[in-house]
Amino acid sequence: MKKFIVFGLGAFGSTICQGLMEEGAEVLAVDSKPELVEEMRDKVTEAVCIDATSEEALNLLGIADFDCALVCMGQDIQASILATLLIKKMGIPNLIARALNPSQAQILRLIGATEVIQPEREMAERLAKRLTSSHVLSYISLAEDHLLVEIAATSSIIGNTIKQLNFRARFNINIIAIKKLEAEVTPDGLNAFKEIIKDVPEPDDVIEEGDIIVVVGKSKNIEALKEDIDNET
Repeated sequence: MKKFIVFGLGAFGSTICQGLMEEGAEVLAVDSKPELVEEMRDKVTEAVCIDATSEEALNLLGIADFDCALVCMGQDIQASILATLLIKKMGIPNLIARALNPSQAQILRLIGATEVIQPEREMAERLAKRLTSSHVLSYISLAEDHLLVEIAATSSIIGNTIKQLNFRARFNINIIAIKKLEAEVTPDGLNAFKEIIKDVPEPDDVIEEGDIIVVVGKSKNIEALKEDIDNET
């Protein structure tokens, strides 16, 4: 079982804690505000109230025993930077920090954060991309330069096999799954549809009307595919 320690129990940090618990992880939740710690106490493995900018207090947590630390104190930039610096010093193997802007992200990387996330910025970018294309259904950032995208099959895609589409050669993008809707009749006699996901599709699999293809690749290559699809409409 992986062990995580999460600093900062605001909306973002508390959501992270609950998500990790749902995945079966062990979670220690930390905040300097007693009311936030109390609210999370029954939702995580353990919750403690300490000041993450105090090296003496951090020493009591045995941080090096955890697989990953997440610093979610983005609103208090000074506290976030100091906590990140101190936690890195204690030998944590994986340190993820939240940043509110590019400048803060750059500082956090410089002082040793293994990964820096900007959830508000990433969410805004995904929404903007989705709104400007009627065929792109969702964007998920996998890293700073890679995306996983769901695309509704268009007329130029429908009827082609994975091999014929040749996205890998044309755009340097991989199709990693196909989502299909399959009709079924419910026990009470109603017509319904259920989603079938075919992961690791074969080269000869044909894309049909109503299918959604899931692709992964670098951001610039995804954009090139998006432009190609938009130009056909």
